Amino acid sequence: MVGVENLSDLLAQAKKERHEIILYLDGLPLRGVYPESIDLIRNELRFELRRSDAARPTWAALLGKPTHFVRNVSLSVGLEDGHPVDTAVQGRNSFRLVVVHGSWLLACLGLLALIFIWLWVWGRKSQMLRDSGPDPGDGRLRPYSLAKTQMAFWFFLIVSAFVIIWAITGSHDSITESVLVLMGIGSDTALGVAVQDKGKEHSSKVLKELDELRSQRAALAAGTDTTEIDAKIKEKTPASVHFMTDVLTDADGISLHRFQMFVWTLVLGVIFIKEVYCNLAMPEFNATLLALMGISSGTFLGFMISEGHSTEQSKQAND
Repeated sequence: MVGVENLSDLLAQAKKERHEIILYLDGLPLRGVYPESIDLIRNELRFELRRSDAARPTWAALLGKPTHFVRNVSLSVGLEDGHPVDTAVQGRNSFRLVVVHGSWLLACLGLLALIFIWLWVWGRKSQMLRDSGPDPGDGRLRPYSLAKTQMAFWFFLIVSAFVIIWAITGSHDSITESVLVLMGIGSDTALGVAVQDKGKEHSSKVLKELDELRSQRAALAAGTDTTEIDAKIKEKTPASVHFMTDVLTDADGISLHRFQMFVWTLVLGVIFIKEVYCNLAMPEFNATLLALMGISSGTFLGFMISEGHSTEQSKQAND
């Protein structure tokens, strides 16, 4: 409830100028947030603080860059497209605006921490983010896949942003078209690599050599020493060297098309995080920027067509 002196005069002015009365926080208009009820006897207006589409810029200014759970703000009313009336609710008498409920935020951060730890642990210790191909054995893992890593990167950023925005604002419609496009680019790139690898299995030199070595090993009589052939299989099977080496190199070493996609993914990721932190909203990237990201991923897939199977590329690069 907001007490207003000379409320009848304000209502008469609103009727005369054909404007609605709205709430102002820190002098910023909450457009679309109109009185739920008007009590002329007590000179009070009742507002429900809600996040309307018209008030999104104001909420972004009030809730963005959160540093405390509660923020002191001045509170007033006035005509929409006008100015707030003089108020006593400021300074030491400021309105205490709850930016975020601590228990909700901690619960959401705990959930995101679990997701991050799961992605980190399984990404490092399993084949989840790795190229397709044979298991290197001896506790080794296949090389990291740039496309799968990019997909996991956007998945975690988008999930984190959605959960945090929901915890602070209660909004569950924060997913933008740009975000869907980015997630689609990441998923389509990973799918494109998987489809290409599947089609190249029959022509991969490394896979053929490994099949021959395994056939020779299987044909050996029981009790025969297989140390030499096992060493050849281990030597021929690609294994992870280092994350950056895995994702940026192909048969010719560090490749420009891989480096380009890697860098643009990081750049857009930084912009994404900054927008969410400052405005509590997922960014709307323009068509040109999304096209640039799409071109980077498309170029990566295009070069993959002329290259061998991921296993063959990884083996040649690691050698």
